[in-house]
Formats: sequence, structure tokens, C-alpha cells
Amino acid sequence: MKVRPRSVRVRLTLWYAGALAVVLLVFALGVYFLLRDGLVFEARQRLERDLAVVKRLVLEEPDELEELEEHGTVPLFRATEDGNLLYQSPGWRRLKLDELLGDAAEVGELSFETPEEQHFRVRLEAFRDTRHTYRVSVAYDEQDAHDALNLLRTTLLIGYPLTLA
Repeated sequence: MKVRPRSVRVRLTLWYAGALAVVLLVFALGVYFLLRDGLVFEARQRLERDLAVVKRLVLEEPDELEELEEHGTVPLFRATEDGNLLYQSPGWRRLKLDELLGDAAEVGELSFETPEEQHFRVRLEAFRDTRHTYRVSVAYDEQDAHDALNLLRTTLLIGYPLTLA
């Protein structure tokens, strides 16, 4: 048995409410995914910039690596030369990122969560000059981005039903 409103006015109102619900849902999802992609893009750009800075210093002025962290230019990084530690920032050491990365410390980019639920994106790269092989790792703390996305998600999940009510 089908229940159909007899009034054209009621049917049009229901169609309007349904269309509005769909439009609002598409808008909310669009905002969420656009912001998420923008934050990931920003993190990747930051990692590329930090990696380029550390690589340049490793090749040209390895004795100046400690100044990167000191001035806040690149707070989380590690560099090795032929497998020997060249420099590791105090922030990298404090967070024990080597232990957390473990076997995943291959060349490339990865995102992970610590046991304390902190979120990091790490970029690792190996390169050679005429005499040595270097490995440089830089990390970016994504916690603020995750917090912003969680807040937006909560706002949308609470706000969406309220706008329809």
C-alpha cells in the first residue's frame, strides 16, 4: 500500500525538501574533500621545500645543519652520510621518529600516527654526490590539519541534520 499525498502543494514541498537535502549534502562533502586535499597539498609542498633546504645544506655546508632547527626553518629532520648519522634534529630525536618509522624508512613519502595519536607526514630521499651516499628524512606535524578536519567533520555532521529540521 502506497501513501501518496493528495495535495500538489505537499508533493512540491517534499520534492523541494529532498532536492535541498541533496544539494546541501553535495556542498558539505565538496567543502570537506576540498579542504582535505588542500591540507594534504600544503603538507607535501612544505615537505618538498624542507627536503630541498636540507639537501642543499648537506651537500654544501653540512656543519650548518644544526642551525636549521635552531632558527625553526626545518624543525624535524635527519641526515646520514654513507649510513652514518650526520645530523638529527632534537625534535626528531625527542619524538623518536626513527623508532616509529622502523622498516618503513624507505625512500618516498608516508603518513602515520604515533601511539600518542599525533599525525606526521614524512618524506625520505636518498641521493649521491661524487663520493658519498646521503639519506635525508624530513617530517611535518599534521596534527593541526587533522584537528581542523575533525572539527569540520563534526560541524557538518551536527549542522546537516539541523539545517534540514
